[in-house]
Amino acid sequence: MEHIKVGSIAEYFNYIEEYRLKDCISRGELRKFENIISGAFRPYKRYKTHFGKKHIEEFYSYVANELTSMQKEHFLAFAQHSGLPTYLLDFTTSHLVSLLFACNGDDVQTDESGYVYFIKNSGL
Repeated sequence: MEHIKVGSIAEYFNYIEEYRLKDCISRGELRKFENIISGAFRPYKRYKTHFGKKHIEEFYSYVANELTSMQKEHFLAFAQHSGLPTYLLDFTTSHLVSLLFACNGDDVQTDESGYVYFIKNSGL
């Protein structure tokens, strides 16, 4: 796996063009993890634990009466985008969105670099 550091949005898009990554899906993360894993499998400092099914069920019981039928049908996605760690991984076809997630968040530190991962999209 090749690591390339970019210093500007122009460099980022030049990299995407040079390596023919336009048709890939991508994922941005604030820092490098050992593996690309979902939030539910990462230990959280303030909780000192991993999130699991009981947390998702507890959240559902708390918000269920307020949810639309679509939010209920896609509850894990709703929970994830409400801030609850889930087993889902977000990927996008918008590389600018990936860059945003790599550079923007609550725990951004100036001494750490964000990461964008590109995966060949095989027509999913």
